[in-house]
Amino acid sequence: MTMRTLALFGILLSIFVPPALAQSRNASFTKGNEAYVAAAKAEGEAAVTGYRTAADNYRAAIAESGDSWAAHFNLGNALFKLGYYGEAVLEYERAEAIDPLRPETALNLAVARQAAGLAPQRPQGWIETLGLRLPLNAWLWATAVGGWGFLALLILPLLHGGHKLVTVTGTVTMFALACCAALGVMGWHLHAQWRIVTTADAALRSAPDQDASSLRTMKAGTGVKTMRSYEDWLFVTTEQSDQGWIYAENATQVWNR
Repeated sequence: MTMRTLALFGILLSIFVPPALAQSRNASFTKGNEAYVAAAKAEGEAAVTGYRTAADNYRAAIAESGDSWAAHFNLGNALFKLGYYGEAVLEYERAEAIDPLRPETALNLAVARQAAGLAPQRPQGWIETLGLRLPLNAWLWATAVGGWGFLALLILPLLHGGHKLVTVTGTVTMFALACCAALGVMGWHLHAQWRIVTTADAALRSAPDQDASSLRTMKAGTGVKTMRSYEDWLFVTTEQSDQGWIYAENATQVWNR
């Protein structure tokens, strides 16, 4: 099987991934799963209606029980089936932000981006890539443990006879952990700056005005990084390194927690 075939197969079966406990008790989430399974067995307009019903229920589940990996991931699957590739990319990105350790998210995200006419992966710097190796809370805990551990091993031995090899080694280890974890937190900060274009052929303009010249049009699913804002406009850098103004409603923030 090719990677694309495996990814599409993953999208078909992803509804059966065990959901988070909070969502498994949500009636809307359950209805979304039922509608998705029924749509997968149907054809034509019945399938389209089923996937729309599933998407509506997943959105309701998020509104009722809050963000969860399962709800955003399954919503991305339903939107992909409907051909809303830009919105599917957004939901997979949100699922990845909640739990970056699930490989099926990256797999489906790559397929959705390719379906939207984009490269399989949005460009990321090494700090952002490092950050997404672990959930944000894990990096925060590591920062706290490394920082306090470093201070404790640095100060306490001075009160009890000075440093020894074991305390020096521990101090260096805690310092390294704190530094690495701080970079991980910074990676999440960089990740939070990204938005996803959800409007097909959204214009990147030379000025924050609808009458300003269009520098280029962007495909739905394109990632843009916000640099600054002005009224209802955002000055952004696209994943292709172009810069310009985009109407804020055309790009939705990934990190919405």
